[in-house]
Amino acid sequence: LLEGKKTVLIEEARSRADKLQLKKINAVFGAGTANPNAVAAAREALIQCGAKDACETHIRELTEEFVSALERNYVGIEAKDFLIDIARHMSERNT
Repeated sequence: LLEGKKTVLIEEARSRADKLQLKKINAVFGAGTANPNAVAAAREALIQCGAKDACETHIRELTEEFVSALERNYVGIEAKDFLIDIARHMSERNT
């Protein structure tokens, strides 16, 4: 948020947020530094408007699409298992 990166999460929030939520997000977006309470309010707005859930759903869908593609192709079992483990780990990480 503070760096002002135009991520999928931010774009999703901009399409979903109401005026108050958008105001909280924009108050810290690209600010470089901000009051921790303002950052917490912006993060909560990302959750409340549904942007976070929408992005997580999209990540799960893409991960399953990737796994399905691996299952259909002739990839060695060890390589396939390794790639699936990495994909699931990355899609489930919490930061």
